[in-house]
Amino acid sequence: MIFRLAAAMLAAGCAERSPRDPDASSVTDAGRDGGDAASPGCVGAVEVLVSYEDGAPASGAFALQAGRPPEEWATTDADGRATVQVRSVANSERWITAGQRGFYNVGTPMPDDACPAEVISLILEALPDADNTEFVNGEGGYFGHSATAEQCMHCHGTIGEDWNQSNHHDALSNKHTRDVFNGTALLAGEARCAEIGGRWEEGGVPGSEKSETELHCAGTRGVLPDLNPGCGHEGERPCDHPFADRTGLSSYGACGDCHGAAMPRAVPGAVDINFAVGLSYREGITCDFCHKIDDVIAGPLAGIDGAIRLRRPSEPREIAHLDLRPIMFGPYPDVLNPLMGGSYNPIFRDSALCSGCHEYAQPALAPEDAALVDASRWPDGIPVHTTYSEWQASPLSPGVRCQLCHMPVLHEPSSTFQEQGDLPASVALGWYRALGEVRRHHWPSVAALAPDVIETTLALVAFAGAVEATATLRNLGAGHALPTGDPMRQVFVLIEATLDDVPVPAVGGRAVPDVGGWRAKGTVGDDVDVVGRSIRFAGRTLDDVDASAVRFVRPTGEWDDYAGPGVGWLSGPERTPEEKGLPVHDVIGETAVDSLAGDTATLASDPPAVLPGDVVYLVGEDDLAGAAGWVYAKTLVDRDGERGVHHYRAVDVASDNRIPATGESSTRHRFPAAEAGSALRVTARVVYRRYAVPVARAYAWDVGDLEIGSAEAELP
Repeated sequence: MIFRLAAAMLAAGCAERSPRDPDASSVTDAGRDGGDAASPGCVGAVEVLVSYEDGAPASGAFALQAGRPPEEWATTDADGRATVQVRSVANSERWITAGQRGFYNVGTPMPDDACPAEVISLILEALPDADNTEFVNGEGGYFGHSATAEQCMHCHGTIGEDWNQSNHHDALSNKHTRDVFNGTALLAGEARCAEIGGRWEEGGVPGSEKSETELHCAGTRGVLPDLNPGCGHEGERPCDHPFADRTGLSSYGACGDCHGAAMPRAVPGAVDINFAVGLSYREGITCDFCHKIDDVIAGPLAGIDGAIRLRRPSEPREIAHLDLRPIMFGPYPDVLNPLMGGSYNPIFRDSALCSGCHEYAQPALAPEDAALVDASRWPDGIPVHTTYSEWQASPLSPGVRCQLCHMPVLHEPSSTFQEQGDLPASVALGWYRALGEVRRHHWPSVAALAPDVIETTLALVAFAGAVEATATLRNLGAGHALPTGDPMRQVFVLIEATLDDVPVPAVGGRAVPDVGGWRAKGTVGDDVDVVGRSIRFAGRTLDDVDASAVRFVRPTGEWDDYAGPGVGWLSGPERTPEEKGLPVHDVIGETAVDSLAGDTATLASDPPAVLPGDVVYLVGEDDLAGAAGWVYAKTLVDRDGERGVHHYRAVDVASDNRIPATGESSTRHRFPAAEAGSALRVTARVVYRRYAVPVARAYAWDVGDLEIGSAEAELP
């Protein structure tokens, strides 16, 4: 297991040295700075004294030759003294620098001839005490090399191109986010809008800097209309309309505290993302915003309303085009470019940085739902995002940090490689870095990393005229549960079989639960009648339903005794299977639909024999409920008992059987055995679903299925 995990991490590019690991080897000298064969001058030990502006010694600061890897950083003692080893570096200026959290980085150039006999003295200047809430973030830039130094991509070309393609960059232009926030369906046309119960009417143009409007779908469920009066309801303007009545808005669902955290003058707890226009709309979570993070307090709150502590420039001091002396936090104590205002901050090498928006619990957002949240189960509120606490609980913590896999190694010698060309590394152009010190900024998701961190196996066993297929899904390399993040995410294992290349249905074993999606659902003997080939769903009108089959499943009376992601009430070892809330149903069969009329589905062939209590699903495209397989997901429920809802509506977590880091889960299914001379081939497909069906259908989204793994086995 340990070998496979290490191999998977290395294959994914997840190889990083600890910043203070004395055994970590530097590859700076190999093809990056030319080793010791270059410039003459000082080579060897130099003494450095680091102090504060008041003359007190700076204990615990880092002192180093600029560009050297973390294992060569010296730490100052109680007297502020440290010994720095100086190397000859090809095509680079040489500086001695120092940095400490809460201070600007400082440095001085090395002499060209010999090492100084005297101690090199460096004085740390403290950052401003207060955050400037009026500060407006600068522009990251567009694809390619920016022509102006006012944009980050002027120097950081490759990193900027990564960010331009990331979900962080699209945090405010993402139509799914805006739909949930406003109660719109921006991707739906007029006909589809009517199908989901929306209204085709005039609303705002996302990101418009003027009072522009357009016709689009509104009137669906959403944060602003569901939690506030004044907009989005019948007879009212949509909540994204530039002239909507906003006087009654008081609950914003915390969406903007992360998605809109970089908006100018964003008010924590009351960020209305409809006011994101121009640059803030285009760039979402900007370079400037993240590198203004001074600290993150991991806990139940998220974003700027409790977790993220910003320290933005406030000192009037004109530098080139800047009116304020800049502050730019980062993982290096040697960034001295005055346009950056570099300040060393170790949190940029820590998973806690990511917890600012990837760890979040919420109370019931609608006041009338407050009493429905069980405080004994969820003392901090409904656990929406638990990625950070999942990582903390995993055996991969603390060594395998978030940045390791989600910010892979950038194979360029410097973060400003495109700018340097043949020019020497310097204060102005940046330093050459050891391999692994420069990281990419596109934050790949589980779908991109899956081949290297997820293992799928399939075993077949023949017995008593049937074949049992056991599919096992192992979460080998992810440092958190599978899946993680927003509870809309689901992972399905779907089991399919062919007999001599002809599809053959399962005859038993687990069925995908209801959260896999369905068009109509009922229980035989309760609200479903099965008479011959007629399936009657009492109280439902099926004329406009797009469905192709009916699946039949049978309750086993058992509950899935899953381990869970390792955090929260449902993962407690004292929980009973029933308390974990995930009932197990077995597959009975599936029959194609011939026609739909009124409340009745007429089948194309005879259905399987059913009993009172059996569950019937009418299914169409993307519906997986009742199929042979299983699901791994955190399932939220609302006040009406609807399962698989968006988290802003949640009052409880019904179940959470996601696979923890280094964990595994198996599911069993039965197929008819092959006769002599035939072969049964079984396939297990692992499908990552970005949007649970109840959420996707409410806003006319595609569910976003991606196949992230598979396994096959054959039994003659």
